Amino acid sequence: MAYCPECNGEMPVTAVECPHCEFRFPETAARDSNRRPGFAWSPLADIALSVSTVAAVLATLCAFYYGAISLFAGNLIDALVVAPIFVVILLGIVVVFLRVQELD
Repeated sequence: MAYCPECNGEMPVTAVECPHCEFRFPETAARDSNRRPGFAWSPLADIALSVSTVAAVLATLCAFYYGAISLFAGNLIDALVVAPIFVVILLGIVVVFLRVQELD
């Protein structure tokens, strides 16, 4: 969704006229209005998302490593239950982070 620069109403990204206030703007302004203002869409948020993605990947690797070490140490509950649960949850987080970055 894009937002009208005049009335801040939601509108389709490809529209050249706002359906609420009928404000017409050039095609380049329509392309630029598809990002919302605020921290969540700021460059700092993009950096935080990238750092969080790397941290989630490292945490996934650590959980996998923990499961392997637990298996060799004979701690079967941690190796066969706890570590796989953490690996799956962390992989899900990595997938969400990567998909959010694709949408941007």
